[in-house]
Order: sequence, then C-alpha cells, then structure tokens
Amino acid sequence: MKDSGPSGPSPVFIQLGKTRSGGVFSVILMLLAALAFLVFGVGLLMIIATVAVLLLPWLWWKKKQLLKKMQQMQQQMYGAGGAAQGNTGAHSAYRETREQGASGVIIEGEVIVKSESIDHKAS
Repeated sequence: MKDSGPSGPSPVFIQLGKTRSGGVFSVILMLLAALAFLVFGVGLLMIIATVAVLLLPWLWWKKKQLLKKMQQMQQQMYGAGGAAQGNTGAHSAYRETREQGASGVIIEGEVIVKSESIDHKAS
C-alpha cells in the first residue's frame, strides 16, 4: 500500500539543497547586470530631475500669466458696465454696496453688509 501512488519524478519542481551552485561566469554576469541597472537607474533619475528643474519655472510662469489673464477678464466682466452685460445676483448686489460706500462680504451668494445704522438706533 505504500507504493500505491504514481511513480516518476516529484511534482514539486523546487528542490532545496540539491541545486548546482553558480559558476564564476554566472556571478560575474549577475554583478554586471546589477551594475548596469544601477548606472542606468541613476542616469534615468538624473534625466528626470533635470527635466523637472527646467520645467517647474516654466509652469510657474505659465500659471502666473494665466492668473493675470483671469484677473483682467474678471475686471472686464465686473467692471463699470457690469450690469449692462447681464450680471445679476450676488455680484451686482456686491457692486451696488461698493458704489454706496458700504463694505460687504459675499457668503454663499448673499452679500453680508455691516451696517452702522443699527448701532445708532440702539443708543
């Protein structure tokens, strides 16, 4: 009954302790591969770092130009003729409070205006 299983090679392909040790050629080949990986890896890292150093100032400049352009467009849109251009809602209300000399803050689309007339009525 002990020999009732299939005979032949073991189904386990990895046999620990029964492998042939690598020769000098395989050790040299592994060292050369590790050295090449290190050299090309560091070289690739240096290329990426150089591109980043050259690209980041350009992106900063483009962002600055975009913000300036957006500010100019906002000034044109909400400038002196803003109501004639169809601006309604919180922006036109805010502009009206500015024209009256009051200071206000827009919170969730509503203009919050600090009024001093309430303080005078209390006294």
